[in-house]
Amino acid sequence: MKAPIVGVPFVLAVCTFYAFTSASSGLGYANGTNALTVLTVRTLAVALALALWLRMTNVALALEPRLRNRALALGVVMGFSTFGLNTAFEHIAVPLAILIFYINPAVTTLFAWLAGTERVGRRQVLAIVLAFVGVGLVMRVDAGSIDPIGIVAALVGAVLWSVLIHFTGTSFQGRDSRPVTMHMMLSGGVLGLVASLATDAIAWPVNTTGWIGFLTVPVWYFVAIVGTFAATIRLGPIKTSFYMNFEPIATIIVSAIVLKQWLEPVQLAGGALIIGALFLFRAAPAKAPQK
Repeated sequence: MKAPIVGVPFVLAVCTFYAFTSASSGLGYANGTNALTVLTVRTLAVALALALWLRMTNVALALEPRLRNRALALGVVMGFSTFGLNTAFEHIAVPLAILIFYINPAVTTLFAWLAGTERVGRRQVLAIVLAFVGVGLVMRVDAGSIDPIGIVAALVGAVLWSVLIHFTGTSFQGRDSRPVTMHMMLSGGVLGLVASLATDAIAWPVNTTGWIGFLTVPVWYFVAIVGTFAATIRLGPIKTSFYMNFEPIATIIVSAIVLKQWLEPVQLAGGALIIGALFLFRAAPAKAPQK
């Protein structure tokens, strides 16, 4: 499970930018805006920024048709995944949503096992059990005040994110991640725009605090999402998911500082169990090729 040393701090930094993305989103949601508006604006902003960056550096925007179509399809998956997570932010505390969402490294490894590229042993099975026990502890705290919509949204977002990471890592290995990411952002942003216009669900912040959160989201997210796909293509989906386990820790710290959202002790215990299980859930050696 080793990665080049330069890759580990890079992924940890990406996790911190995701934590600031979540905190800024939370500020926006608490002050008038909603998940669909934030996602649409941030995704289209990142697509535009990437297109300008590639043009300025003379990097081709186009992908061959097969890869282009795959990137556009994965952008739709990404759109639904991030909508699920950000819907969870509207209904439950940001740290709680992130802890539930972060069953996705285990799910990503399971996808790799089902695809035949990884083996899952007793250690991995134990980790899955511990992770779900941890989620259960988090959910059982004052269950009457925890909105089930938020729980379900975070779980759906986690599974779809695992699909995204798995197929990004297996489809674009060795390629420049920026054109791939730009195509994903484009289809995800168009999906959000169509949904916003069709449902008339656009909602802008109502005060200065909300606007600060709203306008900083694309900045944090640009670094985070570009870094995620760069790491996935370079290190692979399993290693990237493993090192992304740092995000719940970063989010808990940043949310406590920015949003003043603190978890109860038993919730923290459940979160610690989840994070510990994810570190336990390391990929077994790849299957040896059959002779």
